[in-house]
Amino acid sequence: MYRPIVSALFGALAVILTVWLGLGELLGAHPFWDVQVALVGAPIGALIAMLLGWLERSGAALLAGAAILIVGLVMAMRGKMAFASSYAEDLFSGALWYYGWITIFIGAALAIAALFSRASGLAGRPSAPPPLG
Repeated sequence: MYRPIVSALFGALAVILTVWLGLGELLGAHPFWDVQVALVGAPIGALIAMLLGWLERSGAALLAGAAILIVGLVMAMRGKMAFASSYAEDLFSGALWYYGWITIFIGAALAIAALFSRASGLAGRPSAPPPLG
């Protein structure tokens, strides 16, 4: 019962902390909005992780997180290259770069939460508390 919540919070906070320490800017996010996209994407990824965790689908959450992360990387890199080559005039490419980074942080939070949930499940902690009867 509590494992999906704790795992989702851990995934979101891990993503936000790494971006706050400067990893997003180092990997290619714009310095003006790198923390902003993490604050938008990480809670969405945590919410998806929580829903899949309650359904006992941590494997599906890990696979979905990796797929979303790859799609976000493709979007962000394509948008960044086109935006830079247009000398910041192609608004669609700028939006693709921005929303690509939101997608990256959704996938990262989801994958980290799924890994944490699987690791805590392997440690023997049940997802729901035992019955009281």
